[in-house]
Amino acid sequence: MIGTFKDIFYGYIAAIAVGTFLTVVALRSVLGNGLRLVILIAIILVAAGIATWLTQRRILACNEPLENCRLKEGIGKLEKTIGKIRDKNSLVMFRLNEATAYNDLGDYDKAIEVLKNAGVPDTHSLREMSLMAIYQYQMALALMEKGELEEAELHITTLDYILGDLKFREPMLSRMIRNSKMAKQRLAVLTGDHDGACEAYKEFEESAETLRVRVACRYRLAKEYAFCGRTEDARSSLEFVSNFGGDSVYAERARMDLASGDYAEDVTGGKV
Repeated sequence: MIGTFKDIFYGYIAAIAVGTFLTVVALRSVLGNGLRLVILIAIILVAAGIATWLTQRRILACNEPLENCRLKEGIGKLEKTIGKIRDKNSLVMFRLNEATAYNDLGDYDKAIEVLKNAGVPDTHSLREMSLMAIYQYQMALALMEKGELEEAELHITTLDYILGDLKFREPMLSRMIRNSKMAKQRLAVLTGDHDGACEAYKEFEESAETLRVRVACRYRLAKEYAFCGRTEDARSSLEFVSNFGGDSVYAERARMDLASGDYAEDVTGGKV
């Protein structure tokens, strides 16, 4: 989700720049009584831009460990920072990031609890609908892992509705479409449909923007390789997840899979 903030980050820089420009113009102008108004507007724009920029800096600082699979560290930073956030949408984003971390830790009940209390706004502005899209995706993931597939499918359907209802700009649109595809693929596998799963998860991994997403996709890919009898490919993927997955549930599961002996290397190239 760090990419979501990069998408809007430059907007805040622009606000600061515009406010600064107006301040300079105002100080050099001779507009008489209009001078005070121009200066006031400029100061407001600068202050708003700086305040929001600082908020985004806090969010990005918290996201760095999350996106690099240091989930417990990231949650700790979120909990320390969240009380300092005053902007409502930024506060919602913090909660969504927290829920994402709990999903990746495998604590799906906690993820659902955080999502339900996140206060996601039900409006039609672009930014707030993007928050709703993230909410639907993370809720679907948590419910699927708990085996509540019908309810998860409803959230995936809502996510698709949001994507069709609003014209997100790139790269946000591509990211959200990929999330929808990943959720649908996971649902298909859980219902017994493995057709094309290896190719799909390989594509998802290649397009992943963060280590966190790549690790999740690589673990799913490993399980699909195993399902297809491609043991060496499965073992290689599990080793990657084990080495780079940090404290995620995927790394934990990968280590357990490797320790089971089912994926041990054999000179003949088969299972031991």
